[in-house]
This record gives sequence, C-alpha cells and structure tokens, in this order.
Amino acid sequence: MFTPIGNPQNLYLFSAYNMDIEDFFKTIVPYVLFSLILLIIAVFFAGTKKVSICKTYKNEKINIKLLCLYILLFIIALLSVFRIIHFIVLLAVIVVAVFILDKQVLAKVDYSLLLTFVFLFVFIGNLGNIPGINDFLHNIVEGNEVITGIITSQVFSNVPAAILLSGFTNNANMLLIGVNLGGLGTLIASMASLISFKFIQKENIKSPKYLMVFSLTNIIFLILNLSLWIIIK
Repeated sequence: MFTPIGNPQNLYLFSAYNMDIEDFFKTIVPYVLFSLILLIIAVFFAGTKKVSICKTYKNEKINIKLLCLYILLFIIALLSVFRIIHFIVLLAVIVVAVFILDKQVLAKVDYSLLLTFVFLFVFIGNLGNIPGINDFLHNIVEGNEVITGIITSQVFSNVPAAILLSGFTNNANMLLIGVNLGGLGTLIASMASLISFKFIQKENIKSPKYLMVFSLTNIIFLILNLSLWIIIK
C-alpha cells in the first residue's frame, strides 16, 4: 500500500492519473502507518504456539548472475513506473532477458492466475460499457470514491474495481484510498488474499477456521481504517 509499485491497483492508478509522487505519499501514508500499528498490535494476539513445517526444503546455492540480472530488471521496471522508460521497452527487455538467461522460469508462471486477471479485466471493461450500469456509476462514484471503491472491491476485487471506477472520477486520491482499504473485508476483495488462500489449501490447514479468523480480522481492520478516513476528511 505504501508505494506506487506495492500493489497492482497503486501501479494502475499512479500511471492512469499521472499522479505526482509527493501527492501519492501524502494521500496513502496515514493509512499505511495506521495499518502497521494495527498489525503490530495483532501480533500480540497471535499466540505463542510453535509453527511446524511439514515439508523439507533443500538449500540451494544462490546464482549470482541471475540475482544481478533480476536486480537490473527490477531497476528498469522502476524506471518504467516513474515514466523514464516506456513500458513496451520494459516488456521487451524482460521477455528477451529471461528467455535467454533463465527460460525455465517461464514454465513456473501461474498462467491460470494471469488468465483470471485477463478475463476479469475484460468483464469489468464490458460491464462499465453497459448503458444502465454506466449511468448508475456516473451518478454515484463522483464524490463517493472511497465508499464505492470499498464496496466494489468486495465483489470484484480491488484491482478490477480500480480499473472500473477510474473511468467515472477524476479524484485519484480518494479512489486510491478506497481501493486500498477495499482490499480488506471479503476473501475476494484482494487478489493477494485469494493467492494466499491457495497456499493455505495446499498446506491442508482447516479452511473454515482460517476463513473465519481471516474475515473477522479483515472486517475489524476495514472498520478501523474507514473510521480513520472519516476523521481525516
């Protein structure tokens, strides 16, 4: 939540609205600090039970050449985010570099997740073009970016919500807050939550109990962050 590259919705809004970096930080920092405090407090209620790891992991030697390659690619990606390098150039450099020097990693990509994103974005784009929905969003989004961002995120996830709602408001700052806070709440509110749940299922952890604790914690965090927004505004 803290940086333009910290999550997909930040990256999208930062680029789509051509946001000023100082303005970006001024908008989001209060919620970052408050959420950090909430996380620190939550740690004290996590219990002292030792975590047992069932799987065994072998230590692998670090490939210095590949490490340097990905550090370089990360720097180039940052240059693209800050509009110094065009994103098409970034894409070409990454694809060529990875294909030549580390092509096996391409087989490890979760393409089903990427396709989920693609189809979700196509659905969201079409949804925004339906006349009835288009008129409805035009009437409710402007001036209510935070609330609509939160509510929409609970249904579509906050990244598609950011893309959908950005077409109906010029207030990037409030929409930024809305879709970031909107990542809290339901499991679907954030793609990151869905991905983490996928890992939870692989570890044979009891899903109902996890979902109960996850949902309760998220709702509490959402209510408290929303209260902070009401105070600040």
